Amino acid sequence: MWILPLLGYVGMILGFAFLTLAIASGLYYLSEIVEEHTVLAKKLLYRLIYGVVGIHALLVVVDKFPVGLSLLSIVSHGIYAQNLRRFPIVKLTDPLFLLSCALVITNHYFWFRHFSAPPANSYSSYPYARDTNIPTFTEVAAYFGLCIWLVPFALFVSLSAGENVLPSMGSEYATGDGSSYINPGKVPDSYGNGSGVGVGSSVPGKRRGRSGTNAGMAKAVVTGVKEWVGETGEVMGFWKVAPSLFASPSVTAVMACNSWDKLRKAQRDYPKAKFADSFVQKSLKKTPKNPFLLAWKADLALQLNQEPKNVALQIQQVWQQSGAYDSRLLAYLYRLLAEATRRTDAAARCISGLGNENSKAWLSAAKTLGRQERQELWSQMGKAAWREQCWEDFRFAVIQYSKELKDSVVPASVRKHAHFTQILATQLAAEQQSQLPGGGLKSQIQFDLARRLLKQAYEAPSDEPIACKDIRDLRFMGEIFARQGKCDELINLWNNPPAALKGLVATHQADLQSMRIRLSRESQNWSLLESECLATIENAIAQSAADPNSKAIWELCAWNNDVWVYLLSALRINRSADEAKIIVSDILHRAFGTDLKAKDRALRLTYMTLRKFIEASLTDDCKTFWRHHSTLPSCFTDIRQFVEVLTGASEFGGKAQLFEYFNSELIPGEDNFTQKDRQTHCENFQKLTFLIVASVGATVWQGQQPKVLEDVLRVACGFDGFHSPNSPAGYIAIYILLQLHHGVMHEDQAVHPFGNTPNSRLLLQATMLARHLVACDTKDKQDRPRALLAARLHLNLGLGKSAFKMYGYTKCKEMLVHTLSPYVLSRISLTHPFGAQGYGGFSAEEELGKAIGTMERMESKTEDTIYPDISALPWDQAIGLLHLRRKLKSSLTKHICNVERRRIARLKGEPVDQLPTLDRQSFQDVVDNVDTSVFPDYGSSQAVGPVPLIMPNMVPNLACIVEGYSIWDTSSRVLYRETQTGDHIGSWVDEVATPAGGHQVKNNMTVAEITAERIWVYINTVVVVMDFCHDKVDLLSDMVKQLPENLHAIRLAMEKLRMPSVANLKPEDEPTMFHENMLISCYTKLEVLRALSKMVDHLREKVIGPKSSHPMKAKLPKNWVNEIESETKICYEAIRDVANSYITLIERRGEAAIKAQVRWGTTGAILRDVMSDSDVESYASEYVDSALQAWKGVLQVKLK
Repeated sequence: MWILPLLGYVGMILGFAFLTLAIASGLYYLSEIVEEHTVLAKKLLYRLIYGVVGIHALLVVVDKFPVGLSLLSIVSHGIYAQNLRRFPIVKLTDPLFLLSCALVITNHYFWFRHFSAPPANSYSSYPYARDTNIPTFTEVAAYFGLCIWLVPFALFVSLSAGENVLPSMGSEYATGDGSSYINPGKVPDSYGNGSGVGVGSSVPGKRRGRSGTNAGMAKAVVTGVKEWVGETGEVMGFWKVAPSLFASPSVTAVMACNSWDKLRKAQRDYPKAKFADSFVQKSLKKTPKNPFLLAWKADLALQLNQEPKNVALQIQQVWQQSGAYDSRLLAYLYRLLAEATRRTDAAARCISGLGNENSKAWLSAAKTLGRQERQELWSQMGKAAWREQCWEDFRFAVIQYSKELKDSVVPASVRKHAHFTQILATQLAAEQQSQLPGGGLKSQIQFDLARRLLKQAYEAPSDEPIACKDIRDLRFMGEIFARQGKCDELINLWNNPPAALKGLVATHQADLQSMRIRLSRESQNWSLLESECLATIENAIAQSAADPNSKAIWELCAWNNDVWVYLLSALRINRSADEAKIIVSDILHRAFGTDLKAKDRALRLTYMTLRKFIEASLTDDCKTFWRHHSTLPSCFTDIRQFVEVLTGASEFGGKAQLFEYFNSELIPGEDNFTQKDRQTHCENFQKLTFLIVASVGATVWQGQQPKVLEDVLRVACGFDGFHSPNSPAGYIAIYILLQLHHGVMHEDQAVHPFGNTPNSRLLLQATMLARHLVACDTKDKQDRPRALLAARLHLNLGLGKSAFKMYGYTKCKEMLVHTLSPYVLSRISLTHPFGAQGYGGFSAEEELGKAIGTMERMESKTEDTIYPDISALPWDQAIGLLHLRRKLKSSLTKHICNVERRRIARLKGEPVDQLPTLDRQSFQDVVDNVDTSVFPDYGSSQAVGPVPLIMPNMVPNLACIVEGYSIWDTSSRVLYRETQTGDHIGSWVDEVATPAGGHQVKNNMTVAEITAERIWVYINTVVVVMDFCHDKVDLLSDMVKQLPENLHAIRLAMEKLRMPSVANLKPEDEPTMFHENMLISCYTKLEVLRALSKMVDHLREKVIGPKSSHPMKAKLPKNWVNEIESETKICYEAIRDVANSYITLIERRGEAAIKAQVRWGTTGAILRDVMSDSDVESYASEYVDSALQAWKGVLQVKLK
């Protein structure tokens, strides 16, 4: 036979093919099921694992399966379950995942050996009977399928759900570059992208490929085989591939966008707005009433800066569609409408709600749901309103949620939580209404309602669910009354508690009294504050009078010292100076007597505080306190405020007397000091010496201050623990050198000791000393403030590579990134935009990316902590957490880092569309979180601290950021073709970010930035007339003349800075070779020149072209554009010449100059005792390399 065998082979091949396709179809179907029901899939997988573990246990107990192998399988399934901890996100490099794969193979191998091994011989009366101890093939196959392979196979199929997970805190575990920022500064592709997660939110991700990218494993395998078959068949000529046949089915699935999950998938596939808009327009032609596509269209309209009123109309169109009841879709629309509303009225400080139409949409959705689902719906609305701070809508959601609980059987704690959450919502809504025009009456009604609800809970019987039962409830009550300025009413209620609360009030009487005083101070009710403080003090005095052994006065001084401070503050406001002194003198006499003999620290500090208020002499008091407490670490902080009273110019005698006493008087018991006591005593003496000498020396030392400071420097450097971590001697030595440098730099140029070229050698000495002290801290670099100080000083000298080496030692918690990073990262774009290469190098972009990523994670974690769900809202902590959230969201640090990244990208000629953009909410109530107390301060408590000496070019303030957006960012967006719309970002940033009373301080731009500002104003004028306001050509008259003149002046200034190749100067007299001001001067000018080059291109394209009819064309002189281009190129070459001249100078004489300048003068001689010549030589070599890297960065900037 010939034909029948061939038919057999063909049938076998077709059968195998059909079986393969059936398996592939099943995999696809299961993958889709898992994608759409990830929560259910996770539950089923857990129950499946529990079931298999139970089967293993039964097999051991009943069928006597081997215990060892069964335990292996049970442990394996426990490890399989660990893969579900972030389900459906699976990281393929996770050790648990890899271990699971190994255990699958291990289990199969050992169980296969177990079933393959011959069983032990057993006796049977019938020799041909089947041995019942030997499992059949069916039983073995079933065991392998259910107990060995079922769970791994289910996990394998479920991996495909990972690509469809919504952004959340768990999604940072995803494979690839996740939002855990595996690559520094890079965020996950699906995190905060502009197309789906938020308008103006975080970094957009890269567009994924159409197939096989980030797909689940099951899909990837089947899709890969399908595409290989299609491509191979096409190459061999068997067929021509039809796109619909072998293209990835995800495209077809995305086209539908008929569910929230599919919408999110499509948004991840189209992260860029312009591509996404094209996709949405095509999809809407097929399904014009698809609510998910219409919502995405509204989102894209906001991203493309279209008219916000039209966006609001598009959202209303979505509400009208059937099927627009998905709570996630409604929350998405809520955010879009909130952003559109803010854009409609940029000057509006807040919006309380989004109107009746929005509420009706949520109510319509609620009608289609059951009771439990309605609770979840209102929780979702509350969360959306909470995020947008629309407190009227939040109150509405809470009320609706509470209504759903009325007819439900829920625990009493749930009803109480809902009641107090409603109080919180009413209070927040009232506060917001009071800020809106015409909202006074409504806010007063809501304030009254919040207090009435609180009184209802306060007066309720103990068996009522909403009744106050603990001190937590009373604290919340106090916060609400104080925020309304109703402290008098609150105290009256607490003085007359209901019967059910008398025991609670009596138990916490001291706590409630402290709250009364604190709340009176916070609400600035000064008369009430005075009466409460006096009552507390009189009570303590009465107890002491009744019982001589009573410690009431001591407890008040030691544990509640704020009472004394608050009383003095209230007296200053409520009373005249003489009347206040009489009251304090009487208290002083009755509480402490005429002459306090006690040595106790708390008593003496309060005694001295009161005597300072009545302006009594404190010299003897300071001596007494020093004599008894000089060995306490807190001694300097305690005594500083009193020593300052003696250090004015008019009391030089008292200051000198005290200084002499500190320096020469023998402390009683000094011979018995331990080593630690003696060290602490010496440290306190050095701090007080610096306070007395340095803080007011300029007014009393009659020109001898530098010599006196050098003497203090000598003493500090001779201290035994000078090199120890946290030693104040090291800080004092650095501060003295900085103060001397500050004095030299601000002397009159006519009498300047270095002629017309100020030298930074004192700054170099301070910087190298800081570098050396950090190097001496060999035990885990414990002194982190000193490392941060060293990093900042190196940046002052323009030594970025060395600075970031020091900055690497300031490892801090995520929360401190907001407070500390600006000391290093502000203006990094104008000093080291290109970072440094080689060993120990750094990337400015990566450092900024790390900071931004950390701040975004902190903000996200805080948001999730505040509002995980309406039923878990921490109502008593919510106001404080809201303040923290506002500090994170509107952090000045975040604005600084975002500005720096954009400036770096433009200097490098890189696109900025992948960089973060901040929405309008981020510019409201911007908070300066920079910690000015991070560096130890031993100067006057009335001064601003050492920061101005440490960082002369201060951290940019809000006024500087706002003006920067108006000056350079708006025109740069147009010139670099980053936008095609007329959205003037500078104008709305100014409206939103500027406080109602205006900026209290001027912007703190550097001199170089102020110089460049003039040219930026001219560039802005050209851009406005060229692209947006064609009828304002009259604005060009001054610009046409002034711009070439300013460019010429820049060129002349830069040519003067060029260093000669030969100079007959001693190494210690060499002029400054590296300083951040020099780099800032170069980069600010290069920014301008690059913008001018772009402007020339735009003018040729839009204005002066032969076919152009632009009105601006007639206003520009004939060769004006060519002249600007020519002058721009000349200026660019002049800057490069300056950079090359300094590079040559540093390579030839840099190291010798550094070593000589560090050893220069009296200060250099003093430093010989703490830094060896080998140390100086090593640091000098490091500084030369760092300086060369900095100057070579200037040469990397291209004009085009």
